Amino acid sequence: MASAEQKLDVWRRWKAGQTLHEIGRAFGKDHNSIRCLVSRHGGIAPAVRRRALLALTLREREESLVGWLPVVDREIAKSLERPDQL
Repeated sequence: MASAEQKLDVWRRWKAGQTLHEIGRAFGKDHNSIRCLVSRHGGIAPAVRRRALLALTLREREESLVGWLPVVDREIAKSLERPDQL
């Protein structure tokens, strides 16, 4: 299974009572690959993963990194006993 959407569809079909063979045919996969996915989770669809509300977005991470660069440069220059070039 490649995409998250495909995995959700597998779980919808499984919950609707389709057999592993039926689900496998719908995706052009062998039923054993479907069985591996289903059995890995004990036949119960895993909860959808969501980012924690307090987790930083990529943009926030980039902005915070840019803000720290001058501080880091000064600390490196100080530790090397060289003048700060900023």
